[in-house]
Amino acid sequence: MRDTVMVRTMEWDPEDAGMITVAVYFKRFWWPVLGSVAGSLYELLLAYRAYGWEPENIPVQTLATTLGVARDELTGHTTTDDNNTTAHHLGAIKDLQTADLIRAEHLPNEMDGGLLHLFDVRHRPQLLTDTQLALLPAAIRADEAEWRRRHVPKWVTEPGRIRSDW
Repeated sequence: MRDTVMVRTMEWDPEDAGMITVAVYFKRFWWPVLGSVAGSLYELLLAYRAYGWEPENIPVQTLATTLGVARDELTGHTTTDDNNTTAHHLGAIKDLQTADLIRAEHLPNEMDGGLLHLFDVRHRPQLLTDTQLALLPAAIRADEAEWRRRHVPKWVTEPGRIRSDW
């Protein structure tokens, strides 16, 4: 039994085949919010999407090995310390879902009894929310505010006007 991942291609452009562009905004402001494992997973899933590959089953362990992490760093795990305190770690997949960077369906994989994780990947990450911005150090929040001032038209940040790239 093994869990696999299928990444569906969205808005594929054959002229961009083999090219992946990761927004500077993502690298500069999303990474500190997500952490390196979730940030790397997002970029890897974008790469699968960008290459225009047909949906295929990719073992979760292959993604973990590619990223140099344990499988449970992607799928989540529970730990218990010496004081019998239990902590639940959601994993990078759940972190990306919570951040609205991927949509995930978790389906039974009838071929081998594992799970099939079906991901839709947001092509362009949205601007950080106020709650996410509050997680950043003051210096990075100031840089992000300056970045918005320079690069984001005012109408984009008005309530209810944030563009979706699903």
